[in-house]
Amino acid sequence: MRTFLRLNLADIYLGLEDLFTKRYDALVLTRAGKGQEEVLGVQRDELNALPDATSGRAFADELAAADDTHDGLGYALWHLTEAYIRSPKSNAELVEVAQRVRDAFVPDLASLQASYADEAAAAGQRKEHLATLEADLKRLPIDGGTAYDWAVDFVAAGEKLSALLSQRADSE
Repeated sequence: MRTFLRLNLADIYLGLEDLFTKRYDALVLTRAGKGQEEVLGVQRDELNALPDATSGRAFADELAAADDTHDGLGYALWHLTEAYIRSPKSNAELVEVAQRVRDAFVPDLASLQASYADEAAAAGQRKEHLATLEADLKRLPIDGGTAYDWAVDFVAAGEKLSALLSQRADSE
């Protein structure tokens, strides 16, 4: 379990937003909660008034959009390879190709739930696989191209996460 020795403003902001939306009924259920409602509300309002860069929310929309693209392409690659691996009609050579692609790009779906920083770091490693597995990727067709096209865009989305995280750090 995560310790709370180092909560940042973004952590507190998210906690207060959750408390006043999803968990509001629980907050006011007790006298202690009712007694703290006003104080916590003022703190939430003060955090909301901070500029995005100060509160840890700089580039939040851009990061979310890049992550959606990254994860969507990752899921697409995983499911494409899954289809080849699982189909009883796939020849053994294509199953091996699909397995190599999966191992290099999306070995498991949990990797698509990693933090932005972890996904950005993985993009650097995956970029190396684009050249070595280009022929394999081009053997797996998709609408309007091949899995190579998805893999290139998947890596680019991970690199965009990295760039946005760097911009966020500069702004904060």
